Amino acid sequence: IESCAGLAQPVRPVQLQQILKDVPKEKAYAVVEDVVARGLLLLDWGETPLALLASLDEERAWPEIVKLIRNGDINGFRARELAQVLSSNHLPEFLDLWTEQTKDAWYFEYLLKAIQAAQIEADTRTQLLLRLRGKVKSYRGPFKNQDELAMAINEALSSHGIRH
Repeated sequence: IESCAGLAQPVRPVQLQQILKDVPKEKAYAVVEDVVARGLLLLDWGETPLALLASLDEERAWPEIVKLIRNGDINGFRARELAQVLSSNHLPEFLDLWTEQTKDAWYFEYLLKAIQAAQIEADTRTQLLLRLRGKVKSYRGPFKNQDELAMAINEALSSHGIRH
């Protein structure tokens, strides 16, 4: 922990996670918050410090995740990253919020892949796929692979016994 207090150079999330691997989650979470506050967490455009925080203490990070996704402050790249670290306790609600908030066709494919990969109940997956299909079909604007994505969603629904 002392090594993080003396950080003078930016650090990548994976490096910080490695440094904090044996630190109790309460202390590790506080260290990450401090590193973020000091502007020393080196993130790519599609990354969010919430993924690191959620990997340390999902329950503590969850309210902030919900707030940001509801406000539209988490883009599809960051949502994809979060979907990979959230547990089954929060993943269904997160995917529901992501589906609701996604307005840009660019992210529909990421959302489909996240829904397909998620360890969630079949009924929840089916409902999410149906909602996503509705968004894809009703989307107005530039959307290069709209038909292909709609077919992929229909195939996923068919594997769950839903006819299109």
